[in-house]
Amino acid sequence: MKTVVAVALAVAAACVMGLTERAWAQPINWQVHTINPQQYWASGDTIKYAEEVGQLTNGRLKLTVYPSGALGFTGPDMLDTISKNLVQMGEVWGSHVAGQEQIMELFELPLFVPWDFNLMTRLWDELHDDYAKLLKARYNVRLLTIIQNEPRMLHTKRKVTTLADLKGLKIRAVGPVESTFTKNIGAVPVPVNWGELYTALSTGVVDGNWAADLAEFSMKFYESVKYTFDTHTAGIGFFIIASEDAIAGLPPDVRQTFLESVSRHRDRLRASMLNGTNLGRKLMVEKGQMQVVPVPDADRATMKRAAEPIISAWVTRLDPESRRIYEKAKAIIERN
Repeated sequence: MKTVVAVALAVAAACVMGLTERAWAQPINWQVHTINPQQYWASGDTIKYAEEVGQLTNGRLKLTVYPSGALGFTGPDMLDTISKNLVQMGEVWGSHVAGQEQIMELFELPLFVPWDFNLMTRLWDELHDDYAKLLKARYNVRLLTIIQNEPRMLHTKRKVTTLADLKGLKIRAVGPVESTFTKNIGAVPVPVNWGELYTALSTGVVDGNWAADLAEFSMKFYESVKYTFDTHTAGIGFFIIASEDAIAGLPPDVRQTFLESVSRHRDRLRASMLNGTNLGRKLMVEKGQMQVVPVPDADRATMKRAAEPIISAWVTRLDPESRRIYEKAKAIIERN
């Protein structure tokens, strides 16, 4: 009798193991959100990353990338969407979620982060754990990496040679900080969704926009705007995050492979951003027939003064933990 029971238990255990193995053998499907089109470097690198993860896990984890916000969620939705595991992974831009989590807008503070690639990578690395702790505690998401776009320029339909030429121009701006800064330097900030900006530029809803050169080129905005006021301020920061629940639901070996691959994705993104800085300008001038106008020194000083009260007011609204992150970032920049 004992032998029969032992055999039955062994068979049952084998069946359970077989079911478990077959369940784990089924592809686990993740949705991955990116903001820019497929041809933009950040989306392109994410697609490469998805292919790499699929290969390394023998197809057990399938990341399907949806460029240009194709999943239908807007930028301000994404922090909550990934937190709730409705989408498993994606980009969250600081300016988009500033009303919800203010400290994620730090990289967009006007003229706060200088355009210096080595300094910027140091900022991303030294602030990573601080942001990771905050985001996990408040939203149950895993911070995979921080990255910034290329330098942010002011692209206009009409030639701007000094700040005085901005008076009355309607400029698409992102978030409260950039909108206030745009107003302070003489233009009229207008909120327009990224996906609607091509039409807004071509129909005159706006006279220009802030964007990196390569982003401007990839969206073909140069068909309407022909001038770049060379503001050359550090680009928008965005955070690549994943749902902690989604990560926890992975088989241990798949989870380990996924997490170990993050550093390669980070390094590709950084290399692409630096390359995109030079490539974007080249394409805009040669293919887009854009004319680049330098910012006079006096105007740059005026812009800096216009940014100072915005940053000061922004800092006063920070909660204690966020204020600590800001002060750490400021100290890194000041000792550069």
